[in-house]
Amino acid sequence: MLEIGEAHRNLMFSFTSCAWFFADPGEIETSIVLRYAALALELTRRTTGRDFETPFVERLRLVHSATYDVAGDALWQGASEGFRTDEVQIAAGAAAEYATCGKFARPSRGTWAIEYGSNDVGEVRITLTNTLTSRKFTFLTHIFQGDDLSLHVDISDNTMWRRVDLERLGADVVARVAVARLMGVGSSDVEGALSLLASDLLHRDATRDDEVTLLALASTPRFVTPVGEAAIRRALYAIAARDDPDAERGALVALARAVGVGDTFNLSEATEANH
Repeated sequence: MLEIGEAHRNLMFSFTSCAWFFADPGEIETSIVLRYAALALELTRRTTGRDFETPFVERLRLVHSATYDVAGDALWQGASEGFRTDEVQIAAGAAAEYATCGKFARPSRGTWAIEYGSNDVGEVRITLTNTLTSRKFTFLTHIFQGDDLSLHVDISDNTMWRRVDLERLGADVVARVAVARLMGVGSSDVEGALSLLASDLLHRDATRDDEVTLLALASTPRFVTPVGEAAIRRALYAIAARDDPDAERGALVALARAVGVGDTFNLSEATEANH
């Protein structure tokens, strides 16, 4: 019943009038309320077993943004797909924080309360409790850390093991993990982590996990200082200087432009078009 109530609460949020009556649906207001709708639909599916999302998206196709020339189903994908999380991702992120941050790992994340434990075979036990619905999940995890900033989590709910890569843990987790690994446990020095990452990338080829880490660190502060911006530029220059000409770095396009190096960061037109 608590999950149905929470689904109804998010459904009511999705009717916020500025998204449907006073703004073009391509603006941010509609994207925000579509995320509320996505959560309402997910909670309803979990509770009833019924799929209301498919017919909902079918009806959304009738919505069209005149300003951005995009239909409602595309708006739905852009608003919801990159923001979906589930208990597996939350638990994997918690395990990564516990492995790298130790006692500084967060006891909660969003609406989830987190409890940590370990056993004699090196597994980390994560227990999640949703503070709004009281639903509880328990997982066993193995955390693997590479020589550089690579990391992934193997996780099981006692039925099957699956792998969660770094980029699926969430930018907030990735940034905390990176700062702990680069600056030391307990540090919150994001700018220092950016500078160390930039220096490190001068001496080795960048990986996908490096991209994910750079983007997470760049988005963590509420505002980026000149020192942080300079470190981001150095990291981008370092990647560009050592990169394979065929490497796809489309994920870094927006960041490169934001710090004023979009023209010098070597991205092919094909790569840019694909992102």
